[in-house]
Amino acid sequence: MKKQLKIELKKAIFSPYFLFGLVMLTLFSVLSAIYILEKNGGYTAAIKADTEYAYNPDLPLFSFFSSWIGAERMSLAYTLFFNLMPIGTALPFAWSFCSERKSGYIKNIVIRDNKKNYYKAKTIAIFVSGMIVVLIPLLINILIVSSKMPLYKPFAGYNFYNCVYFGDLFADLYYSNPGIYVSLYVALNTLYGGLFAVLGAAFSFYISNIFSAVLLPFVIMLILAYTEHAFQAYMFAGDIVELIPTQFLHASTLYANSSGIVVAAVAIIILTFSFFTIYFKGVKNEIY
Repeated sequence: MKKQLKIELKKAIFSPYFLFGLVMLTLFSVLSAIYILEKNGGYTAAIKADTEYAYNPDLPLFSFFSSWIGAERMSLAYTLFFNLMPIGTALPFAWSFCSERKSGYIKNIVIRDNKKNYYKAKTIAIFVSGMIVVLIPLLINILIVSSKMPLYKPFAGYNFYNCVYFGDLFADLYYSNPGIYVSLYVALNTLYGGLFAVLGAAFSFYISNIFSAVLLPFVIMLILAYTEHAFQAYMFAGDIVELIPTQFLHASTLYANSSGIVVAAVAIIILTFSFFTIYFKGVKNEIY
């Protein structure tokens, strides 16, 4: 099991598909940082200069905590980062998973080791690779933005501008300890990166076409988002709870309020579906 896991993790790190997903999301994170620094950096410096004489109430609106990719709402890059996250994370191993099952590679593995160990190692490697593909771009964005934007604590009276409303996920922490708030959202995005990757691998058992298996998680999120927006047109945003992972992973409210129960429930649903698919269609039922 340990030997097989090392092999699968090594395959993940040196996979060109892993590199493509990592570069794609990193590009969006860097472009988001560049955009926000060009747009707000000069204004922030001017505000800081004014504080030499008197406190400027605009300071909390132009800080790192409202400018990193998880909070900013102005660039195209942040939209692409979150919406294409299912593709960037599913691409590395969903692709290799389909290829190995089609080529007969798994047959050779089973001869030397049992099938259960292979699928355990594969699933862990898939999950870890998806987490890394999300975590590294987020950390790069945070490093770039924090190097230029001040760490002013958000003001609760500006929740309309920050789009972090009372009752939202971790909202109290945003106004009391924003550093922990950012860390929790980075952890949440990283976790869902792994879940998206495993979901893409699970879909490969139902779809023989590699491209379709990789794109299916993204297409599902897109359809659900459009459906949610269609219903939202007939109600206030505060009346509904955000159900779409690619939207509630953003650290400020995009369309509807985020809920910890929903975030946990969606994660459990994805994990349960993926686990039972890989276990029963892979370990139990697949015949070589």
